[in-house]
Amino acid sequence: MMIRTTLFSTAAALLVSGAAHAEILNGGFTDGADHWNLFGGHGLFDYSADGFEGIEGNGLAAWGAYDGAGYSGAAQDINGTWNAGDTIEFGADWYVPNPDPLHGDNHGFIALNFFGADGGWWFNVVSPLIDHAPGTSGSHSLSYTLDEGAAGAARIEFVMIFRQPENHGGPSGAVIYDNAFANIVPTPGALALLGIAGLGMRRRRA
Repeated sequence: MMIRTTLFSTAAALLVSGAAHAEILNGGFTDGADHWNLFGGHGLFDYSADGFEGIEGNGLAAWGAYDGAGYSGAAQDINGTWNAGDTIEFGADWYVPNPDPLHGDNHGFIALNFFGADGGWWFNVVSPLIDHAPGTSGSHSLSYTLDEGAAGAARIEFVMIFRQPENHGGPSGAVIYDNAFANIVPTPGALALLGIAGLGMRRRRA
């Protein structure tokens, strides 16, 4: 009995630490800007009557607001805990509105930013660039498995960006985002422990 109890307790503790689940809150912007940090050129609009493919109801439009940095969009920290071997699945739907093209080298992208305990930026994981013709829609769905270094991040931030590298003095174009998500999938070892824990419970009940 003691061995089974110890096995179950150990497995459950490791599962809790390895099966952290994180969600992007209000990913469809149904509650406006709640939970999001908006910056640069941006606006929340109801696209339900516009027939934009992939955009249903509210969406975030991001456009150029050149201020020396050239970044606009929305950010939200991923909550919960994570461990080496866990995989973060993340993404969003996007649309380049018609008839306003992306000017110059302007583009959009989705990314995860990793920060240390001192608040300093470490590195990011970036989607393919959104630099398509007006009227183009799509969806980015990506995954990134944490190694020991990445798992040591004190903060992981999900961002949807419109990038304007330089101020060319004209219209910037825009990218519309919707249905953002980010979830942590536990390392396979943690899932295996769940099976061991369940077996221990069944034997004890028997």
